[in-house]
Amino acid sequence: MLLPLLFLFAVPGLTDASFSFQIDNNTQVNTSDCPITYYGQEYTTVYTNFTGEHLFVCFNGYYTPEGNKDCIRVPNTDNKANFVLNNDDVPFYWRYATDMIQARVSTVTNNVTCYLHFYYTSDMILWGMGSQSVVYWHRAPQKFVSVLVNGDVVENVFGVQNNYSISDTSGCRILGLGVKPGTTRQIPDTCTFLTCSSTRIPSTKTCGPPGQCNGNGTFSNSSLDPSTLECVDVSDGQTPPPANTTVTPTQNVIVTKQTTPEPSTQSPTDESTVSTQLIPAGKNFVVALSIEISTILSLEDIKDEFLSQLKAEFVRRGLPPDLGLRILKSQRV
Repeated sequence: MLLPLLFLFAVPGLTDASFSFQIDNNTQVNTSDCPITYYGQEYTTVYTNFTGEHLFVCFNGYYTPEGNKDCIRVPNTDNKANFVLNNDDVPFYWRYATDMIQARVSTVTNNVTCYLHFYYTSDMILWGMGSQSVVYWHRAPQKFVSVLVNGDVVENVFGVQNNYSISDTSGCRILGLGVKPGTTRQIPDTCTFLTCSSTRIPSTKTCGPPGQCNGNGTFSNSSLDPSTLECVDVSDGQTPPPANTTVTPTQNVIVTKQTTPEPSTQSPTDESTVSTQLIPAGKNFVVALSIEISTILSLEDIKDEFLSQLKAEFVRRGLPPDLGLRILKSQRV
């Protein structure tokens, strides 16, 4: 496995890289010849600086401890590094690099077109692949590079003995956080789950009755029936609406919400699930509600009036007047 690595680093010298120089202080470099798409953002400039322990390669400004930049943090106690940008037209090399990367990273489908190489006592490469990118790291197993999005560590890419590591850096950016393709991250404070599909389609899901999130990703009532949890799914990475507010659907949004009307003195209770499907021109919405109703009447007897009043309320709050409602199930409790 060492031969491909040696071949890889022989190539820059053979292909006359676009430009190269040594970095030993804060340096801003125009990399428009090798744009890097990094967690949904395309960057054409890198900012490098040293902290005594690390080299920071950032895309949206110099690294500061209190900042929230997009950066690769690289172990470096030498306070210097060599830099190479290569986008030369050498088809056989880019095919080799593409095959090497795609064999290691299943979520990468684009072809390599260029790279940014930082090396001295270790090697870190950012491979540009159009709308995708990967980070390459070669160092001893105990050393790692950190991938940061808005100052938050998305992952640590560890070295491999006598080999190299490659990781996808073109995932999703959801609520300001980076999520790797094909993975889900959890925000414990709000019981929110951020998912990035293998094809980089973001979605957000927040679950739990209002006030029930313990702040560590669990709910205060462990016996809750999952079907009664309030959930908000946002398929395009938008910020979910807060709990206990009226939800007006927007494009590509699926909303599940629990509503409890004011109790009355009558009993028993009919519990029903009402599904609303809205299909205005060019858009698709689905709203599902789980509702508790306190009444002495049979739900079957008041179904039409109930659906009529519910529809009127939806329309009053801005939903299309031609929406359709139907009861999926009801249960007397």
